[in-house]
Amino acid sequence: GSGAFVAADGCAEFGWGLGTQAYMPPEQALGEVERMDERADVFGLGAILCEILTGKPPYVNDQRRDIMRMAMRGETTECFARLDNSGAEQPLIDLAKECLAFDIAARPRNAKVVADRLTQHLESVATRLRQSELDLNAAQTRAQEQRKRQRIVLALGACVVAIAATAGGIVTWIQKERADFAQRTSERLEELAYAEAASAKEAIAARDREANLKVEAENARREVELTLADVYTSRGLLAAEAPDPPVAMMWFTLAAKQAKADPDRESHNARRARNWANEATLPVGAFFCESAAERVHFQPGGHQLLIQMGPNGQYVLWDWRTNEKSEWLNGQANVNRACWAPDGSAIAVVGDQSIEIREVATGVARQSIAYPAEVSTIEFSPDGRLLAIGGESARIWNVAENRLLDQQWPHPQRIDSLKFNRAGTRLITTAEDKLARIFAVDDVGRPAPLYHPLPHVPERPPSSPVLVNGDRQLVTIANYGQLAVWDLETG
Repeated sequence: GSGAFVAADGCAEFGWGLGTQAYMPPEQALGEVERMDERADVFGLGAILCEILTGKPPYVNDQRRDIMRMAMRGETTECFARLDNSGAEQPLIDLAKECLAFDIAARPRNAKVVADRLTQHLESVATRLRQSELDLNAAQTRAQEQRKRQRIVLALGACVVAIAATAGGIVTWIQKERADFAQRTSERLEELAYAEAASAKEAIAARDREANLKVEAENARREVELTLADVYTSRGLLAAEAPDPPVAMMWFTLAAKQAKADPDRESHNARRARNWANEATLPVGAFFCESAAERVHFQPGGHQLLIQMGPNGQYVLWDWRTNEKSEWLNGQANVNRACWAPDGSAIAVVGDQSIEIREVATGVARQSIAYPAEVSTIEFSPDGRLLAIGGESARIWNVAENRLLDQQWPHPQRIDSLKFNRAGTRLITTAEDKLARIFAVDDVGRPAPLYHPLPHVPERPPSSPVLVNGDRQLVTIANYGQLAVWDLETG
C-alpha cells in the first residue's frame, strides 16, 4: 500500500505514497496540515505527470535536505524549464505547471478535474490521428483515379498511333513513339504504385500509433488512479499514527475503492479499513454546522435530524441517510422554535405571531393558531394530542381539538424546558430561576403547581428532569451536581 519512488541519486525511497520529499506540496513540507485538502493530492499528480514528461520529479538534488528546502519554498523554476524543453504537447505542459503551482488556489480543484483534462487531450490526439488516416485514404483514392486515367490515355494513344500509321505509313516513327510512350507510362505507373504503397504503409502506421496512444492513455489513467489511491493510503497511515481510528478507516476505505485496478492494493487497504473499523465508532453521516449545534433531535422512527444552531439560532432539517437538507426548513429566519411530533410525521414550528404543525415531507401546515406572545420552548405530549408552550408562562394547545386551553401557569422567569409524563396528565417545567414545577394538566382549574418548586440546577440548561419508575418518580439535579429523587404523587 505504500509507494516507492526513485530519488535523484538513483536509490528508491520508500515512504507513504506522495509523502516523498521530491513530490511533496509546499503546505505539507511546511507542516501546515490545516491547509491541506484535495489540491495537495493534485500537486502529487502534477509531480507524477512531470516525471512522465521529463523523466524526473519536480525537485531534483543530491542532498535530501536541499530537496526538502526546495519543497518548502516551492522552487519549480528548474522543473518548469525541463517541462518547456521536454518536447511534450503544450496542453500537457500547461496542466503539469498548474498542478505544481505554489498557490493552492491556482491548482485544479481536485483529481477528477486533472483526469478529465488528460482524457480531453488524449481524445484530441486520437481525433487528429483519425483525420490523418482519412487524408491518407483520400490520397489513395486519387492515386487510383489517376492510374485509371493513365490507362485510358495509353489506350487512346495506341489508337491514335495506329490510325496515324495507317494514314501516313511512317512505321519507324510510330514504333519509336509507341516505345517512348510505353516507357513514360510504365514509369508513371511505377511512381503511382510506390505512392500507393507509401500511403498504405502510412495508414497502417497511423492506426498503430492510435492503438498505442489508446494503450498509453489507459495506462496513464490507471497510473493516476493508483497514485490517488496511494495518496489516500498515506493519509490513512498518518491518521493511524495520530491515532485517529475513524479518519484512518475512512482514508483506507477510499484507497480500496480507488485501487480497483490493482487487486493487491485494493485488498491491503480493505484489510486496513476493517482493522481500524474495529477501533472506531462508525459514522453514518456528517453535517457541517456553521455555528455550534445547540439542540439535535432525531426523528421518531425516521432518519432525519432537527438541528438548532446556537441558543437562538436557525433550524435545519437534515436527512443523514441521503445527506440532503429540507427545502422548507433550512435556516429560515421566521422559525424561532421547533419540535417533533411523537410519530415523526410532523414538526411544530413557532413563527413570529403563530404556531403551526407542518408535514415533514412538504412543509404544508396541518394546523395553526395565532400566538403573539414570546415562546422559548415547545413540547408534544407522548400521544401527540397536546402541545405545551413555554415563555413567561406555560400554556396548552389541544391539538386534537385545535383549541388553546384557557389555563395559564405564569412563571417568575422564562421557561427553558417542558416535559409531559407518559399519560399526558402532568407537565413538568424548568425555568431560569433553577426550579422545577409540576402542574396537573387534567385539572385546568388549578392555577398553581401541585407542590412546592423543586431545585433543578443543571450545568448547561435547558435540561429537563427525568421521569423514572413508571413515571412515579422525578429525578432533578440539586446543588453541587447531586441527584434528587422526588415522589411525583406526593412531592
